[in-house]
Amino acid sequence: MATARAQGWTAGRLAFSYFALGRLTLARDPAAALQAFNEAGRIYRGLPGGEIYAAHVDMQLAAYALTQGQARNALEITNRSMPVVAAAENAALMATLMMVKAEALEMLDRGDEAAATRIDSRGWARYGFGSEAQIRARAAEISALARRGNKG
Repeated sequence: MATARAQGWTAGRLAFSYFALGRLTLARDPAAALQAFNEAGRIYRGLPGGEIYAAHVDMQLAAYALTQGQARNALEITNRSMPVVAAAENAALMATLMMVKAEALEMLDRGDEAAATRIDSRGWARYGFGSEAQIRARAAEISALARRGNKG
């Protein structure tokens, strides 16, 4: 952020600086990270073509919402970004959002919808991640986030 400010960066470079700050501070200062992610998303949404970058921010926000047991928030965030990501054909991001959505649905006792979403995510995941091992690893990571949220 110091470099971004010193250089007078605006637009995409500033948004990416906020995104990076959010990623780097999430574990030790979640409140600051959320502020950074929200600012990055706000900037990206104001840029022509910035919607896909905002969707990357949304994936972080939705994953964090799962860890906090905020299933409805995670569901809203994933639903907001999935049309943009599908249009951009970003398979890895789409699969990840769908996995987060499935966990959120499960937390809301909407098991049938969760199962259907998991099935739908598989095609995206095969294309985006490649191997079954990578798909299982990503699904396990997201499931672990949801388990943290269910404890809290």
